[in-house]
Amino acid sequence: MTRIVVGILVVWSSALMASAEPTMVGLARRDVTPSFPVRLSGYNNRSSEASDVEQRLWAKALAIGSDADGPAILVTVDNLGVPATMTAEIASRLAASHGIRPERFAICASHTHCGPVLIGVAPLIVRDAKPEELRHIEQYTADLAAAIEQVAVAALADRKPGMLSWATGEVKFAANRRVLKQGAWAGFGTAPAGPVDHRLPTLRVTDADGKLRGVLVNYACHCTTLGGDFNRIGGDWAGYAQEFIERDHPGTVAMVAIGC
Repeated sequence: MTRIVVGILVVWSSALMASAEPTMVGLARRDVTPSFPVRLSGYNNRSSEASDVEQRLWAKALAIGSDADGPAILVTVDNLGVPATMTAEIASRLAASHGIRPERFAICASHTHCGPVLIGVAPLIVRDAKPEELRHIEQYTADLAAAIEQVAVAALADRKPGMLSWATGEVKFAANRRVLKQGAWAGFGTAPAGPVDHRLPTLRVTDADGKLRGVLVNYACHCTTLGGDFNRIGGDWAGYAQEFIERDHPGTVAMVAIGC
């Protein structure tokens, strides 16, 4: 976690590509930590719900553009993945309430393996869930959809003139986990010769006076630093990276995506 934060600071100190003119930018965040026990995604060896919170979970939104331009909204969320049905449902709501075109709305999950199961994401866990566990999964799925819609609307309401700038740095903790033997997959581990992407694209959002408002980083690394024996709610490395950035820059909204 320290290494990715250091990498972001290196990016900021390098040459930045900046927008030529101010644009309307809004940011928002919502706590999406469950208030009840729930099964976690990522590892099928977990057999019980998690109620202990190692770290709070967040949905965060970045809205770019004026109403005349047709704004775009990017949401990041601390979860294994978000089903296409949820994205489509929220996009439909935002189109009806705020005229947001569906192609200008996207959700990026951090892929933490310590986030709650959602309907449509972890079918084996859902299939094996007890009736009460299934009710909790369904409730959290509905709660998260509502929170994502709310944070998107809040980011739209937060828009004000600002500047966007970006650069690409490098952080080297990501590793290829697909071990091959004689060309065939042999399980998870570390494959030094396997393809890996250590680039760290970083988007910086400042207000009209140059004060930092938000940071969006993208790093191609699954949030799997904690194994299946760890049955506590948390955001893994992406969650800690956000936490450290926001701690070091009070008032800033830090967002982490891992790409496709």
